[in-house]
Amino acid sequence: MPFFEPLKNDFLHWIYPEKVDITLDCGTCIMSLSQPISILIHATPDASTPVEKGFLKLDYDRSVFVLSKDTPSGFNTAEIAESRMLNEGRFVLYPKQIPEKEYQSTMSITLKTKYGEHRSNKVIVTILPTEPGYVTPFLDSTGNKQYDLSGEWIIEIDGKQGQMQISQNKKAKITGKFSLGTTERGTEKIVDGFKDGTTFRAWLYRSADKTKAWRVEGPYITKAETPNLIEITSACAWAVVADRSITQNTFVDPIYPCKARNFVGWRNTSYSTFYAVARTQP
Repeated sequence: MPFFEPLKNDFLHWIYPEKVDITLDCGTCIMSLSQPISILIHATPDASTPVEKGFLKLDYDRSVFVLSKDTPSGFNTAEIAESRMLNEGRFVLYPKQIPEKEYQSTMSITLKTKYGEHRSNKVIVTILPTEPGYVTPFLDSTGNKQYDLSGEWIIEIDGKQGQMQISQNKKAKITGKFSLGTTERGTEKIVDGFKDGTTFRAWLYRSADKTKAWRVEGPYITKAETPNLIEITSACAWAVVADRSITQNTFVDPIYPCKARNFVGWRNTSYSTFYAVARTQP
């Protein structure tokens, strides 16, 4: 009968204690300001009973790493009856600060179920120092405490990671280039936009003929707990295609949470969150 199932499961787990081998894979496990890491998790049951559904969290040094805003600190897992990747969630991390010399730290996974707590292997992650000649955003010299956003940024659109190199002139106009995702690796695309006192607004052109683009908007901020980082967060990216029939902008206030939006000459096809982070000059 159905109400006997929980008792049956408890009995089976008492006879065959739950065991699971959890492994982490972060590729080369090397990160820098322009190269975050993604954590893949694989689990293999090592008992006659499946591993009960549970909650998985990442254990890492918060003084060394910053978790991507768009990835949680943990997630629920379904039953693990056979060896598989845990695709219920993912982790993307950035360096909280860039060391003067190469530095290493460890991270691991803890999976907690009804029948026990399971820990993964520890992986060693190497954080590379700042490259010579590296350009970073900085407070301008006019005394008005406005950031010049010129520099190299890590960006994330719809879960895809990439890089953006931009330059800001005296009129706050921004130009540069970006690449996004493995399919665009080595392909540089144009950034064209501006920033005001609080917000970054730009077109990230996805095609050479400028008929496809991401329109991105969001506030740039620094936080007391990470004063050496500047972030563009609570931001949106609208996938748009050129369309002359669009003669009015869609007004949205506030920008975030993201919602469908057209722009003059551009039709929105989809939208997602946008996040960017760069190290600031001291």
